Amino acid sequence: MRKSFEKFIDLLKIFAVIAIMYFSTGSTVRVATEYFFESKFQFFYFLLIWAVSIFAIIAFAFKKNSPSKIIVVTLLGISGFALDLHYTIMGDCLTVESMSFLWSEKSYASEALTMYWQLGLWPLIRLIIFLVVSFIPSGSDFKIFSGWRRTISFLLSILFVFEVSASIDGKGIDGLPVHVSLIPFFAAMTKVTLEYKITPRKEVSIPITSHSKIDNIILIVDESIRGDFIDLNYNRKTTPYLLTIKEEIINYGLAMSSYNRSNGSNAILRMGIGPEEFTSPDGRNLFTNPLIWQYARKAGYRAIYLDAQKSSYNDYMDDAEAAHIDTLLWIKSRDGKESSDHAAAWKLRELINSPGKKFIYLVKSGAHFHYENTYPDRERIFKPVMEKGFPTKDRQKLVNSYRNSIRWTVNEFFKILLKDLSLENTIIIYTSDHGQNLFDDSFRDTMLLHGRSKNSIPQEAIVPMMIFTHDKDLKKVFADMVAVNYNKCSHYQIFPTILYLMGYDKEIVTQRYYKTLLDKMTEPVGYCEGNVRYGKHILKKVDPDFTKYIDPELMEYTK
Repeated sequence: MRKSFEKFIDLLKIFAVIAIMYFSTGSTVRVATEYFFESKFQFFYFLLIWAVSIFAIIAFAFKKNSPSKIIVVTLLGISGFALDLHYTIMGDCLTVESMSFLWSEKSYASEALTMYWQLGLWPLIRLIIFLVVSFIPSGSDFKIFSGWRRTISFLLSILFVFEVSASIDGKGIDGLPVHVSLIPFFAAMTKVTLEYKITPRKEVSIPITSHSKIDNIILIVDESIRGDFIDLNYNRKTTPYLLTIKEEIINYGLAMSSYNRSNGSNAILRMGIGPEEFTSPDGRNLFTNPLIWQYARKAGYRAIYLDAQKSSYNDYMDDAEAAHIDTLLWIKSRDGKESSDHAAAWKLRELINSPGKKFIYLVKSGAHFHYENTYPDRERIFKPVMEKGFPTKDRQKLVNSYRNSIRWTVNEFFKILLKDLSLENTIIIYTSDHGQNLFDDSFRDTMLLHGRSKNSIPQEAIVPMMIFTHDKDLKKVFADMVAVNYNKCSHYQIFPTILYLMGYDKEIVTQRYYKTLLDKMTEPVGYCEGNVRYGKHILKKVDPDFTKYIDPELMEYTK
């Protein structure tokens, strides 16, 4: 009777280990289905990895408790917890690119911890169950799980996962058993990083064929501002100041960002590449093409970079790129982070009024989630709002917090910047790095409102596109194109437009990169999700009518 009970417990132990492995991984069935339709070899290889990994982990679970077992099983548990937690929060597996993204967002670590800790409860419970099941003494002697078989199966599982995850064009560790994936993932990440050759930037080869069109060229890239939350496009009561000066604004309506997250969009805006080239095998030319700073300096402009968001390099900027910048400033405000955009507006005014030709790239702090951390409590105009530091599934609270954030970081920014400011010798191009998913789909269980590497939606890429200038000639030529390109423009047009304004040959610029904002758009470009430096770049197609992505229900939330 006792032996029967022990066998039952051991069978239950095997079942529990398999169940924990499966539920901790999250995407097994989806990835297996993808492999099945893509390649039968990859499909059976995927199943083999799972079989070997299950055998290895069960073998360790049935090993007698010892110091070596404690070390190995604890490492397996930590690996499973880390990858399980990442998938639970991000809705995607860990990749080399997402590691780069997380590192660039490290300044938000404490904010993320306070906001996402609740989502870590299930991964933590699965970790505890895994450790308890693994350390419960076994009543049976399963020789199949002992000795060399355990060692060989464990080493094979590590080797198999490494081989799959080391391919920069593959699926990485997506769908693979998380408990054996972290160690080979870091090994694969090291391999890929070392193989990635840092190539010097090419020199500017496009000729300057005319005088620069204007002295001050300014690109303002906001953070997480969706195009339909600018009152000029949809009246959400977020930017009333812009409505009062709408006759002075050249508004291209809703536009499409190049990426659904900051690092991709800012890299493309600074480094320059066309959508066809980026999504081709030559897409990594993004990291060898001449920088916007190189073009600016060759055209006689002082290259200035202002960052009101962080206090270190981000979005793939490094020392090599910074060497091409004349002035690099990280903007801080004595009134706290929520006022850094306002400090940037004052600095921008000062630079505009200073002598000399200048190209200025400003990264705003904007409405980065969590929205309640981006504006003072006294500016809580729309209520009810989210609880500071916590996620919500209440769309009304989410939208109200987002509106308050935009009113403070966008409306007040422009009020400071533009009031009584002469733009006779200045042109400002304003956009955002990406949009937001304000529960526009069914993913209310995740707080990842942009930047998903898979299953993203166009709302994550819908951004504003506006131009400000008092130069009559430029104002006319850009305004004339609004009727043609309203609700059709793309980030990919900004880099060529800036080069044209600097005096570079427009025909060569458009051939080398893409259309400018002065060229007719016949169809939308779409946007990318996922990898930037590593992996495939796939352009997600979008409907030519961007307004189809604007949920009418939002009008009820913004009355």
